[in-house]
Amino acid sequence: MHRTTEIKICGLTNLPDARMALDAGADYLGFVLYERSPRHITLSALRRLLDRLPTGTRAIAVFVNAPRELVEMLVRDCRLHAVQLHGDERLADWSDMPVPVWRAARLRHGKPDPAPNQWPTARYVLDAAIPGRYGGTGRTTDWATAAKLARQAPLMLAGGMIFLGGIMMFSTGLIGEMMMRTYFESQDRRIYAVREILTRKQRGVPDK
Repeated sequence: MHRTTEIKICGLTNLPDARMALDAGADYLGFVLYERSPRHITLSALRRLLDRLPTGTRAIAVFVNAPRELVEMLVRDCRLHAVQLHGDERLADWSDMPVPVWRAARLRHGKPDPAPNQWPTARYVLDAAIPGRYGGTGRTTDWATAAKLARQAPLMLAGGMIFLGGIMMFSTGLIGEMMMRTYFESQDRRIYAVREILTRKQRGVPDK
């Protein structure tokens, strides 16, 4: 089976950063609609931002236990490419969505929760399990387990994966998708490292 490596920059909150991520070659842009996240963006701000991005931008909205009606409204209004569920959502409530659903799974005792056979979806986002948190901590996860899971199902890794994350991903033979989060507001990090990784990806240059 042919696999490609794609990169999603998640946690974007403003137009300059979103444009910079696109210019650098990001495959997807992620926007967090969870109010308790330090990288939360409001519905109205997201609508205005997406209206100013190029047609065809693949925007992913991240939700935590949001009502389906709200999610479907945003899918229509913002022409989302997919929605990403990071809470305790039940599979039965999210069937027949008009766009692909990406499901967050957390490694608990070496196994993804929910398990892929219990929550079939277009793509899994593997995140570190931190008590009391729904994700977005920047913690890396178990790379060996992630590599095994990526050979079974479409997988995207979540976490603070800048240079070290990229190196570990390829050294474990994991060929799936990377998701890198931005920390502009919460940790005062710049996007230059993201640009370098994306440039290396486009050129096919391995990380040193």
